[in-house]
Amino acid sequence: MAKTAIVVGGSIGGLAVAVGLHEAGWRVRVLERSPEQVATGTGLSMWPQAREALDQLGVPLDWAALATPRQQGGLRRPDGSVVARMAMDESITMVARPTLLDALAARLPAGIVEQQAVTDPLSLAAECDVLIGADGIHSTVREVVFPGATRRRYNGYIAYRGRSAAPPPAVCGMTWGKNAMFGIMPMDGGTTYWFASIGLPADHVSPDGNLGELRRRFGDWHDPIPSLLADAREDEVLRHECLYLAPSLRTFVRGNVALVGDAAHAMTPDMGQGANQTILDAHCLARCLTTSPSVRLALTRYDRIRRRPAQRIARTSTVVGRMTTSRFWPELRLRVMGLLIRLPLPG
Repeated sequence: MAKTAIVVGGSIGGLAVAVGLHEAGWRVRVLERSPEQVATGTGLSMWPQAREALDQLGVPLDWAALATPRQQGGLRRPDGSVVARMAMDESITMVARPTLLDALAARLPAGIVEQQAVTDPLSLAAECDVLIGADGIHSTVREVVFPGATRRRYNGYIAYRGRSAAPPPAVCGMTWGKNAMFGIMPMDGGTTYWFASIGLPADHVSPDGNLGELRRRFGDWHDPIPSLLADAREDEVLRHECLYLAPSLRTFVRGNVALVGDAAHAMTPDMGQGANQTILDAHCLARCLTTSPSVRLALTRYDRIRRRPAQRIARTSTVVGRMTTSRFWPELRLRVMGLLIRLPLPG
């Protein structure tokens, strides 16, 4: 008789682990509370390990078609002067979140994903061989099954993200200023993905909207930042308070329950690793469950393989985010980062 899995959360991690288990013959249900999949979303930087994991899951993404032309990247000051210049890593491919979600969903037959808000994960765990919490930083599964083990914390800044139809500039990368950062990356189709972080109270709401806040803060920064914001639409700008989990969980598994992605190790976006680590979690968990003699051994193995690497990256991302949006010593921060990336090129 086929083993059964219930996955709570139908975003990247939930769909990816469902694909792996379904392909191995498991009976899988994915419970997602949102009635519709996201139609807009952030750009995701896919690193080689995550790309390989998606390939092994059979996810139909044409990496060659998604690749962008080789461009210069770097770290700059708000006036445009260069701290460090570098060639952007060709092994990293930018993918729009909806594109990745559609590719994952295409690997699952109709009916596996159900619209259902989960309030009692313990009852669900009793109905299946394994319950997988892939329901994000506000995870109900984590809160109920791992009560009091960790909590959400605000890292001191708000992230804003958007996409422009304008072609990417010749030089992309990040610009650091006092208490703020702005980044530009090339996207598929010759478009531009931009992201910004501003040190603000978590409950800050700009009276003239997100774009008003961004245009005031970055309006006098170097080109093409003002023009990207001038062309942006308020309803297409995403705003997220940057949260992380602390203390780190001592385990990602309990009984027949496992956590993946943000439910297990939510991280700030500063390393561009959130989606990558979620995919690696999902791929590893599916592989462990389908190759181990028991669910208990599979979950133990999954926790041993994934917990420490994912948590190490999450902690690093938290530190980088604080440094990026610090109010203090802006020039020193820039010089330190320039040395860290070992690219002391002329400005």
